[in-house]
Amino acid sequence: MPRFEIGQVPAMFDIAVTEAEAGFQRRLLSAGFTTSYLALLGLAATLTFDAGEYFPSGREARRDLSEWHGYHRGLQTALACLIMHETGSNPRQAALQVSEHTETLIRCRWNSQPPKGGG
Repeated sequence: MPRFEIGQVPAMFDIAVTEAEAGFQRRLLSAGFTTSYLALLGLAATLTFDAGEYFPSGREARRDLSEWHGYHRGLQTALACLIMHETGSNPRQAALQVSEHTETLIRCRWNSQPPKGGG
């Protein structure tokens, strides 16, 4: 089984991993979250963070964006199920943790983005 490397999953999506993101991943691992959880969390953050870039305006785009949100909800549910399975948390606690972790990871990425328009 391959060893998990901090930043490995975001690299699949061509996202540079910042020190803030790597530190957050290390804290989650230290808190007992699994590498499977980190992998899915990275994907969920990518779906959330980059969604607007993939959809121009128009009817077809709205339909595609609706499907995109469905995938995202399914992924968030899978993350909550993984937390419940691994920690014994109840569904509400698990959903809150997933939401908090996704938001934190997005903030790590958002704060590392260069300003648009060159400055």
